[in-house]
Amino acid sequence: MLLQKFPYLIPLSKIGKGAQGIVFKCFHTQLEQIVVLKVNITPEEQPERTEKLFNFMKTPNLKGIVRTFECNFYELHNSKYSYLIMEMGSPLDHVMSEMHQNYSNLEHCLSTQDLIEVLQYFTEVLEGVISLHNLNFTHRDLKLANVIINNEGHAKLIDFDNSKVIQSNHSITVNIGTWEYLAPEVYDEEEGKQTENFKISKNCDTYSMGCVLMKMICNRTLSIISTNEDSGSSCLFGVGKNYFFKLLSTPQGEAMLHQSIRKEIDKFIDPNLEVICSHPNSFLEKVLFNDILGRCLITMIQSRSTHRGRMYSLSQNYE
Repeated sequence: MLLQKFPYLIPLSKIGKGAQGIVFKCFHTQLEQIVVLKVNITPEEQPERTEKLFNFMKTPNLKGIVRTFECNFYELHNSKYSYLIMEMGSPLDHVMSEMHQNYSNLEHCLSTQDLIEVLQYFTEVLEGVISLHNLNFTHRDLKLANVIINNEGHAKLIDFDNSKVIQSNHSITVNIGTWEYLAPEVYDEEEGKQTENFKISKNCDTYSMGCVLMKMICNRTLSIISTNEDSGSSCLFGVGKNYFFKLLSTPQGEAMLHQSIRKEIDKFIDPNLEVICSHPNSFLEKVLFNDILGRCLITMIQSRSTHRGRMYSLSQNYE
C-alpha cells in the first residue's frame, strides 16, 4: 500500500525495517537509476523540525551528506508521515571490514593507498557533520553504519532521524546514541545507563567522530578489555562492554586510554611514516604522521566536552 504512493518507483527489494520506518531498494523510472526509498511508519510529531531538515537535505552539492532526490510528507489515516528518496551506496562499516580483510594479520599496517582512502572518507564525513552544525543541527548517532560510500566513491552521512535542532543555549535534552560512540557526559556512572534527559551539544558529535576515526583505523569494537589502572598497564581493545566513555570518568583512566590509543594506532599505521607539515609562519617540516593523527584523535575524545571543539581548527592545520 505504501509503495502505491510512488508510481514512478519500481521496488526491487526491502533493505531493512526498523521501529521508525522501512527502507526499499527501488528503480526510479524518471531518473533511470537505482535509489533508496525510506518511508517512516510512525506519525510525524515535529513536522516543522523535519521540514527544516528536509530543506537542508535538498541543498545541492552538499559535501558529506547523502544526495536526496525527494523528501516530503504523505498522509495516511489523517496522520502525516515523512519519506525520502536518496542515492544508493555501500555501508561504510562493510567497506572498512572488506579493506581490513585484505590483510593476513589482525594487527597490520595499512598500505599508503588504504590509509589515504580512510582519511578521505573521514574528511568527507567530517564536512557533512560541520554542515549540520553550521545550521545548528546535531546528528546524535554518528557511526560507521550511518555512512555510505556512493557510486562515485565518496562518503556520505545518512540517517538523520535522530537529528535535533540546537536551541539558543547550545544544547538540547535527548536520550539517544550508540554505546560504542557515546560521549562520557551522556553516561550515568552510578546508574550504569544513559543519563536521563541529558544535555547534548555539538561536542557530543565531535566525540563520536573521534570514535568513528578510531574504528576506521583498527576495525575493532571500541571497547576496553583491561581497565586495571593501578598496574599501569595499557588497556587492550577487543570484545567487551567497557567503552571509551567509561575509562574517561577518571583522570587516570583517561591518561591510560590516550596512551593506549597511540599504541593502537602504531599497530595499524607505520609508526615511521612521515609527512610534510606546513606551519602558519610558512616553513615546512617533516613530522611523524602518527603524532599528528594521535593528537587530533585524542583531542576529539577529551573527557571535558568544551575541549573537543578544537578538533576543527586542529584538523585544518594538518590537511
